Amino acid sequence: MLSLVMALVLGLALWRSWSTEKRRLRNGFLLLGTVWFGTIALVELVATAIPGVRIVWFAAFLLLPFLAIALVGLLLANGVVMMQREGRNLGNLLSFLAGLALLVLPLVALQLIMAGQPALTGLAVFLFLAGTYLTVLFLVVAAYAVFYGLVVRVAAPGAIVVLGAGLLDGGIPPLLRHRLDRAIRLWRSSDAATRPVLVPSGGQGPDEPRAEGTAMAEYLLAQGVPGACILVEDQARDTEENLRYSSRVLAANEIPGPVVVVTSNYHALRAALTARAVGLDADVVGSRTAAYFLPSAFLREFVAILVERARISVVVLAGCAGLAVLAGVVAGG
Repeated sequence: MLSLVMALVLGLALWRSWSTEKRRLRNGFLLLGTVWFGTIALVELVATAIPGVRIVWFAAFLLLPFLAIALVGLLLANGVVMMQREGRNLGNLLSFLAGLALLVLPLVALQLIMAGQPALTGLAVFLFLAGTYLTVLFLVVAAYAVFYGLVVRVAAPGAIVVLGAGLLDGGIPPLLRHRLDRAIRLWRSSDAATRPVLVPSGGQGPDEPRAEGTAMAEYLLAQGVPGACILVEDQARDTEENLRYSSRVLAANEIPGPVVVVTSNYHALRAALTARAVGLDADVVGSRTAAYFLPSAFLREFVAILVERARISVVVLAGCAGLAVLAGVVAGG
């Protein structure tokens, strides 16, 4: 009964928070809590109604270690694919490194505890607590990213901002083309009498022959979008500047809202969080991405969210360190 009450309370809190502001990470915590307690409540209700069902759920619980091993294998394999297709750099290594960490860290923690030394026991406790924090946060971000992408709907935008991505020899690579095509579909689905303005946004990187916004505008023109419907933003260097500078372009041209931002599906949640942070009232929609690219891309987004909320992580990890020291003192008792 308590699980059902918790699920209902958290579900109500999620509905109220979502209705007020969709672009909050706390919605992800509420979503995960609702699903967690809702699942427990469902198990309890079914177990009460159907004798022996608890054995089935217990057997399913025993499969978790095998699922963890499968996840490690998938991450390692994806890391190899990323290095083969995208090259060897830190961003492309993320899924491989994540799989390696999931494989090695539990073994390291076990060895530290078996050593029987208080300091090493404390270190093992810290690794466990820090790993738990990062795992829960990742689940929150992943669950809410999927939820946000499925639930958010846009209607009659006044402007569509398309976030840039790196050019390939000055041209439009597939990742950026998917974003532009998604924006064009939105533009064409609007009322012909009130077509929204398209804002291709992106500056010139050190390895690019021209600004991304300029190349994107050329692509839009080639696809039949009139020049009068295009306002180029060609100075931004990252997502925050994309949104901040695009907002200034819209304001300077007196373009009314609402605003829709188009980016890749793995980037939609962070773009939405950033839009809220810079004061741009906009919903974000995502374009499709190649399946093999998603794990590494989403891990990069997760790392970026961690960095952007570094203060919270520092406080949590400091608490983990404090508990680890206490555990070491108790072990040395």
